[in-house]
Amino acid sequence: PKGDYEPDSTFAPVYPYNNVYETGSGHAKEYDDTPGYERIMERHKSGTQYEIQSDGTKIERVVRDNYQLVVGHDTLEVYGNVRIIVSGQADIAVANDTNIAVGGNLTADVTGNMTANITGTTSLIGVDNIKIDVTGSGKKITLDGDVDVTGNLRLTTEGITLNTHTHGSNNVNQANTAGPNTN
Repeated sequence: PKGDYEPDSTFAPVYPYNNVYETGSGHAKEYDDTPGYERIMERHKSGTQYEIQSDGTKIERVVRDNYQLVVGHDTLEVYGNVRIIVSGQADIAVANDTNIAVGGNLTADVTGNMTANITGTTSLIGVDNIKIDVTGSGKKITLDGDVDVTGNLRLTTEGITLNTHTHGSNNVNQANTAGPNTN
């Protein structure tokens, strides 16, 4: 969601503890030794800056584009929570495999359409039950291709149409049937 997520600065300098170097165009470096409010700040005249607060918190603000290139390996390890908020579009491109391991639950809320184009084999493996619910107008699941059922198939519905041949919930005396299967 859009919003202001940047934490407030702990800016509370007291003379003579605050040391500032500022250029004529407005670039600034600040080393603040005010007891309890020690911090380091470096700011470009455009407003792009970083600040390290007394507890070690680092706040970075980029007022234009940001680009980071790592020619070797890169690792991000976070011992707390991570929240990524994108107010525009997000694109992720991976040239090789992607592995995701989740120690708890995984939830995806999509308010628009969702498409997965898969050119290889697709497997959905569940240790417990797998449930597909369709809600809204039209309520339809379309399987376009052959369907193999290797376990038991139980259909619970008012009726089933197979190749325009309809079987109702009670097909004993229905036309086009040979009666119930007594085997």
